[in-house]
Amino acid sequence: MTAGTLPAAEALAALGDGLWIENLWYLNYSDRRAARVTGMSRFASYVVEGGRVVAPLAPMRFDDSLLRLFGEGLQAVTRERSFLPDGDTWGARSLNACRCPGLLVSGLRFTL
Repeated sequence: MTAGTLPAAEALAALGDGLWIENLWYLNYSDRRAARVTGMSRFASYVVEGGRVVAPLAPMRFDDSLLRLFGEGLQAVTRERSFLPDGDTWGARSLNACRCPGLLVSGLRFTL
């Protein structure tokens, strides 16, 4: 995915009050026809107030539409992108990877 314009160092301030999810445990389709995905937060997820981390966040499941997340819910995309190696180790180490920017989205729909 192409980088955006939000400096990663300013992402917490741009978030203001909300949830910072640094690591997704997994991401799967819950309804392919509706472009819905489900996943869980895991490590490095926090509650943010006033642009500052105030507490860790217990793992939470979300289920939302990619069309909404990349449409009306998308507020900003970070300028910097992270290298994310594929963690698939079933049978052999995967050589796949991607470089992804951070996303600032409004109203991520949690189910737990």
